[in-house]
Amino acid sequence: MRGLSTSKSNESIPMGDCDDLKICVDRATTHIDILRQRLPNKAIVEFPTDVLADGLTDDACNTIAGEKSEISFDTVRSAGYNGPYQIGTSLFSKEPLAMVTRDGDNEWSDFVNWVLRALLYAEQEGITQSTANKLNQTDAFGPQYADMFIKAVGTVGNYGEMYQHLNGVLPRQGLNLLNVGDTGLMYSLPFGRTEKNGPGPVEDGLISEIMGRKKKELRCAISRRVGFGEYSQNGAEWTGLDADY
Repeated sequence: MRGLSTSKSNESIPMGDCDDLKICVDRATTHIDILRQRLPNKAIVEFPTDVLADGLTDDACNTIAGEKSEISFDTVRSAGYNGPYQIGTSLFSKEPLAMVTRDGDNEWSDFVNWVLRALLYAEQEGITQSTANKLNQTDAFGPQYADMFIKAVGTVGNYGEMYQHLNGVLPRQGLNLLNVGDTGLMYSLPFGRTEKNGPGPVEDGLISEIMGRKKKELRCAISRRVGFGEYSQNGAEWTGLDADY
């Protein structure tokens, strides 16, 4: 069988009749660490390229492991592999992907975050790329960006339309579906490896300050603002929880 072989179990996978199993996995990802926890080294083929389908074409392996987008039918076929191929339905792990912005530029981070929220809101309200003008203007980032939500959705469509543009390369399911209030699902990020102690708190950081108190307690507060940050047009700066922490 060509494709992705997976397991829901946290235990090692017995090889049994799979002695000829060879899994190609990108050496520069966490996927290889996950496989090493569950499979003997002889079954793992460290692949130096992000085009895992090349391993199938070259007979370097008979199975590939990676992100859903990397092992989709469209990706594998477009890479030139035309042999038999089947994708498993179980997952080794859940490692959600997220946008990353430059540290120290809180205004830009908030700008990117609000664009993402606009894409989700547009889908929720049934506003599409062709009806983006139904979105409201905003003064959150000054008058020159008043149409930022309209332009974002008008350029790429709402969040659901962006998935449609991918033409099946990344199937939309589970955590990527829009929550319209019909589920109470809350998803916790993976803990990673818990058998080793990580680095201690940063010196002079907030956690160090809390640990140094007589009563080692976390003092919480409630913001009176509508959001977690506020932009001052006069001072041209951001203040609030988002900016301070």
